Amino acid sequence: MADSQTIWFRYRFTLDNGRQSVFEVRLDPETLTILRPANPAPPPDWTTLAYSPCEHCALPAEARHCPIAVNLSDVVKEFDDVLSFRSAKVVIETRERQYAKEGPVQELLFPLLGIYMSGSGCPSMEKFKPLLRHHLPFATSEETIYRVITMYVTAQYMRVKNGQEPDWELKGLNELYEQVNRVNKDFCRRLNKAVNEDAMVNSVIILDSLGYMVKRTAQKTEQYLNRVFAPYLKEPS
Repeated sequence: MADSQTIWFRYRFTLDNGRQSVFEVRLDPETLTILRPANPAPPPDWTTLAYSPCEHCALPAEARHCPIAVNLSDVVKEFDDVLSFRSAKVVIETRERQYAKEGPVQELLFPLLGIYMSGSGCPSMEKFKPLLRHHLPFATSEETIYRVITMYVTAQYMRVKNGQEPDWELKGLNELYEQVNRVNKDFCRRLNKAVNEDAMVNSVIILDSLGYMVKRTAQKTEQYLNRVFAPYLKEPS
């Protein structure tokens, strides 16, 4: 169980045949990196970098395993034989609140995958840690766009406060999602080789499609934000 300082998310899955699985992800409160068990079992072979390396892997040369794959290995093992369209229910607990949803397994898994993708220590994914701290499972497309844009703009404000050049035009946001898309594609290739059924792979595809949506709706996003922030755009009377 998590202590009073640890950030944690607990996912309880129940398949349509009654089979249950529980996963608790614990984060370091300072670094927002996933905490591994004190004495973990040796990771499976499919987690090694040599098994199916990402084309643009940014890990140090001495790294032997994909950190996302290592952290996700228990989930992959549990859902290795599950088809993506199987019906299931998930209950998600955090320290502050609880969520629940029913539907196809692939749609219930992707928020959990998002935690592992952002918090495992992959250099290409670490810029999403601010969203990880305020995890919102099953966010709508509108909520996702708002969360990503506000995260990125806040990051530019922090860069200014630290004497660095900001990107107020948000040009780097597309580059960030292109990088994420490459990781997702390469990780799907790794999973395709490691699993028997498609639930895990399709969950990554759904997660990636959310990023594609954010990247492709720039004009609509600006119109939406103009409406939301209309009170701030008025000139003082």
